[in-house]
Amino acid sequence: MCEKVGRKVGWSLSSAACIYKGKCKDSQSTWRVASSCMEEKCVSTIRNNRAKLSIEETPYGCIYNKKCYKIGDYRSYKDKVGCYKYKCEKVDRKVGWSLSSAACIYKGRCKDSQSTWRVTSSCMEQKCVSTIRKNKAKMSIEETPYGCIHNKKCYKIGDYRSYKDKVGCYKYMCERVGRKVGWSLSSAACIYKGKCKDSQSTWRVASSCMEEKCVSTIRNNRAKLSIEETPYGCIYNKKCYKIGDYRSYKDKVGCYKYKCEKVGRKVGWSLSSAACIYKGKCKDSQSTWRVASSCMEQKCVSTIRNNRAKLSIEETPYGCKEGKTCKGIGSTWIDSKCSVHKCRLSYGAAYNDIVSTGCIHNKKCYKIGDYRSYKDKVGCYKYMCERVGRKVGWSLSSAACIYKGRCKDSQSTWRVASSCMEEKCVSTIRNNRAKLSIEETPYGCIYNKKCYKIGDYRSYKDKVGCYKYKCEKVDSKVGWSLSSAACIYKGRCKDSQSTWRVTSSCMEQKCVSTIRNNRAKLSIEETPYGCIYNKKCYKIGDYRSYKDKVGCYKYKCEKVGRKVGWSLSSAACIYKGKCKDSQSTWRVASSCMEQKCVSTIRNNRAKLSIEETPYGCKEGKTCKGIGSTWIDSKCSVHKCRLSYGAAYNDIVSTGCIHNKKCYKIGDYRSYKDKVGCYKYMCERVGRKVGWSLSSAACIYKGKCKDSQSTWRVASSCMEQKCVSTIRNNRAKLSIEETPYGCIYNKKCYKIGDYRSYKDKVGCYKYMCERVGRKVGWSLSSAACIYKGKCKDSQSTWRVASSCMEQKCVSTIRNNRAKLSIEETPYGCKEGKTCKGIGSTWIDSKCSVHKCRLSYGAAYNDIERTVCTDRKGVCKDWNSGTFEGVVNSYGMKTVFKNCICQKYGLKGSKMTCKKTSSSYF
Repeated sequence: MCEKVGRKVGWSLSSAACIYKGKCKDSQSTWRVASSCMEEKCVSTIRNNRAKLSIEETPYGCIYNKKCYKIGDYRSYKDKVGCYKYKCEKVDRKVGWSLSSAACIYKGRCKDSQSTWRVTSSCMEQKCVSTIRKNKAKMSIEETPYGCIHNKKCYKIGDYRSYKDKVGCYKYMCERVGRKVGWSLSSAACIYKGKCKDSQSTWRVASSCMEEKCVSTIRNNRAKLSIEETPYGCIYNKKCYKIGDYRSYKDKVGCYKYKCEKVGRKVGWSLSSAACIYKGKCKDSQSTWRVASSCMEQKCVSTIRNNRAKLSIEETPYGCKEGKTCKGIGSTWIDSKCSVHKCRLSYGAAYNDIVSTGCIHNKKCYKIGDYRSYKDKVGCYKYMCERVGRKVGWSLSSAACIYKGRCKDSQSTWRVASSCMEEKCVSTIRNNRAKLSIEETPYGCIYNKKCYKIGDYRSYKDKVGCYKYKCEKVDSKVGWSLSSAACIYKGRCKDSQSTWRVTSSCMEQKCVSTIRNNRAKLSIEETPYGCIYNKKCYKIGDYRSYKDKVGCYKYKCEKVGRKVGWSLSSAACIYKGKCKDSQSTWRVASSCMEQKCVSTIRNNRAKLSIEETPYGCKEGKTCKGIGSTWIDSKCSVHKCRLSYGAAYNDIVSTGCIHNKKCYKIGDYRSYKDKVGCYKYMCERVGRKVGWSLSSAACIYKGKCKDSQSTWRVASSCMEQKCVSTIRNNRAKLSIEETPYGCIYNKKCYKIGDYRSYKDKVGCYKYMCERVGRKVGWSLSSAACIYKGKCKDSQSTWRVASSCMEQKCVSTIRNNRAKLSIEETPYGCKEGKTCKGIGSTWIDSKCSVHKCRLSYGAAYNDIERTVCTDRKGVCKDWNSGTFEGVVNSYGMKTVFKNCICQKYGLKGSKMTCKKTSSSYF
């Protein structure tokens, strides 16, 4: 600014601003650099008309993967052990990453600390426990049982499972007792005709007229079941009658009615009533009937004592004879002359008394006591001709309602199906007038425009189940209530607690129905009832047979505890394609041996062997019995002897004979079979002359191998040795094998040799070793793979693209290798090159950078900004004089003696002396 100071006028420096990326930044202004996560501030100081400029830097965040995070921001990281959450924090003057939280990993997913989840396969509730100390996390997973396991299924605490055997049906509940969780017996039910009967439940057996009751006692998680019997009725003609039921009996004297009653603890028949017989029909006691021919009323009188009846018939006149009819005592009638007659009773006899005339209506004469009827739109009326005092006239006797044109008597009821209502006629007669009304009462339920009576049922079916509703009356209301619910199996309804079998899975399924609040909950429980073999179901107790090259086996389907499966019942040997039972014997004429099948069954497996016992000596095509003697073609005397379990042909007088050839004592003969090579010598032992086994050799590939000789088999990497033992003139030959190397890809490697293997994960080196008596491959070393090449364990290499030094870490346990690659930064990325940790450099904008290491991460730190000379070359602090360019009011001035000095924390200040300058 152009100012006047005292007597002088000149330019004074008003303000100075910093330059960032070619733009002016005012003093005290701030801006952020995302690449370094730094907040830069321009600091300007003006003294003696000169400006001192510097740029101060303050970190405002953290760097991770070349990205800047603000203070308070989070970043996540996941490895094989856990999931980590880091927070960018400022502690004192430093800004860096601190571990905020750590989570466990379960099946590849992160589980927060203190969070819980359930594992159904083990019925365990797992909890993640995380502890953070010194910016490191220690994680563990705690397990707590939350249920019980049965048949590989997890049940929650409080859940039930059912079990059924021949004795009873059991219901177990999963519950927690102390710290333990397990099954406790909740209830036990009896079994009757294959169905479960709950404890204290009762049912009736019609054949014995007994009511049976299930009694269940549970102690120490075990159930004791019993069935108690109580008579509930009486038996007559093989039919059971309930207590309170009646039965009838009739003979020539009377009709008798017996009642089934319970007196004390006994139940039996007692005579309830007895009736008289009149014209073949039963007449109840105290009942009366009339005999029109005599106008007499007869009464049946019955007296019951000691369960026996005494019957009699009493007679009383009930009227007077009038033509072919009887007129009742006290009744009046009008004859053809309208005279009123009255039948009177005197001293037990009835007589006809003429009193007077009756009533007249519509020119018609009515006797006293006669009725006439009248009908209108409201009702039906009945009048009676009667005498009141000295007067005779009509009085209203009864009134009836009209329904659909028909008369309905007072107090009579009828039902209207369309509304499911029962209507009742109510009639009141006062002063010879009638008041009529009809009352309505519901008698049933309506469904699909159809009326159902109380107690009737209706059915309904959907995809889930079959339901049966009952029309019930509760208090004053009538409606539908769910009576029962059944499951659906293959489109058919299965009643609750009913069972059926599925042959494809050998399972017995049971329908379980629970009704609450007029709703049904349906489920189907499964229980195995047999065993499956070749897609066929066998019942428990059934057998199946199996035959192979070794033997014949018979398996039985059995239930052991709660499991159902096949158990080996018997095993037989095979001889010439036929099955031979265990302990059975048969003779083989070709070898003169009696063979016996020996079978041993252990752990559901059979061990079969055939034992041989000689029963004679071979002579041509026949067998000579033990102890028998015979003469051969050369008159040599032979005797079949048994010695140490072996039968041999003893020549008594001559030498040894073999294949019709005679051998002298001391001669040898050889014999070879599939098992071995044998050498026999003819010798005398005591008084006997015969063949004795001199030596025996093994056979390998058709050649004889002497006893104790060894040879190697490259295909199996085994050294074989022939072992021969001669006892009782018999040879026992065996070949012992000892491994002398390891096999890989059909090739034999000697002990101490190595082989290599490579896959996508790593490179492995195995050594053939002997450990104890075993020889096998042991993992010697493992190396990582980087770009298709093998990197030895603990070897390091650098990756220029990420400035990271990678290290192969190999851990070998239980002959398995765990490989991982650890990364450590060795420098900071600058263009296409990496700058080492601690190294400094100047970029194209004359900023001095330094590569630093913090919290295991390398970051590029701008230490300071330096000056530039006239040619654009960067000049560091105190690097000597140089030619500099100064912009002043739009003009560029070149100074020769310029020095770059420190200004502020990280800024630079160029100071030039006025020696010689030029303008442009």
